[in-house]
Amino acid sequence: MEEKKSSLPPSTAVTGFDARKGWMWSLGSALGFTGTNLLDKAGLTAGGGNPYGGIISKQFIPWLIAVIVSLIGGKYIQLNASSPKYVGRRAWLPIVIAGPITEAIGTVLFYFGITYGGIVIAVPAVQSQIFWTALIAYFFLRDPLNPKIAIGALVFVGGLVVLSLGQLQGIPVSPQWGLGLVLSLIGGICWATGATLWRVAITNGLDRWVLVSIYYPCAWVVLLLFLAVTGQLATAFALSFAAVGYFAASGITAELVGALFLMTAFKYIPAAMGNGIKSTYTAIVAILAALIFKETLNWIMLVGILVMVVGLWLLAYFQSTIAKQRKEALVAHSAA
Repeated sequence: MEEKKSSLPPSTAVTGFDARKGWMWSLGSALGFTGTNLLDKAGLTAGGGNPYGGIISKQFIPWLIAVIVSLIGGKYIQLNASSPKYVGRRAWLPIVIAGPITEAIGTVLFYFGITYGGIVIAVPAVQSQIFWTALIAYFFLRDPLNPKIAIGALVFVGGLVVLSLGQLQGIPVSPQWGLGLVLSLIGGICWATGATLWRVAITNGLDRWVLVSIYYPCAWVVLLLFLAVTGQLATAFALSFAAVGYFAASGITAELVGALFLMTAFKYIPAAMGNGIKSTYTAIVAILAALIFKETLNWIMLVGILVMVVGLWLLAYFQSTIAKQRKEALVAHSAA
């Protein structure tokens, strides 16, 4: 009997060995994002809860690296309208919009979420971005939507309710922990919007390094204008050297460990699986926040977080099945 061969090219077929590689890279990414959130918390603590100077401190080194790589590689020719390599407004304009939405609004709200509710509350809540990303892509990019993601969303919301009930049994980081929860949820919507705009830009040919090099400054301009209008410009950047160091380390960890490891994992396993494994950091960082920063984490809250992780897995899995079916249909159509 003839052995059935994989329809995937040898370079993309996922073998057991490749799958193990993907798992390890994804777990490394989870640890990277864990470190990022802990460093964010340390920076906010050392900086008196000030998120504004922290954001620029965190993003400056990744931005500088992106600029250097883009200059050395001659990548900015993509933005030259007179060049045949010009990618067009459809590529760069989404990033001009994404920067302020994601960073000047989303990350600021997330940082306030950490300040008011702690990592244990803010990090699980902001992970709702997985659901919002699928929903936004459905309405604005006409992506197919698997109705079964409602199951994952309900599981996620159930976990969020359990987490909140658990917090009521313990001592919150502040009396405004409920506000921290809401701000983090809104931050998740902002991050999901930004992720969708990133996808539009990359799909239209914008290089990732060029993208990063214009993405952060667009956020900074809006952030600085807001601070100037509200009269906070003079005090927003009064950070200690320790706070700046924590935020800078957070940015490096996020880009060079969290994001890079996750992108590497996608070479060996499906994106949905990689994101699912990465989402386990939600529980890891909560446990470490309880140990390091003495945040409340009782067994009810831990159960709620674990239920939310299951919901995130289901969201990623159900939506990935639609993407797989669409890809198979396109392959079948092109072969016909």
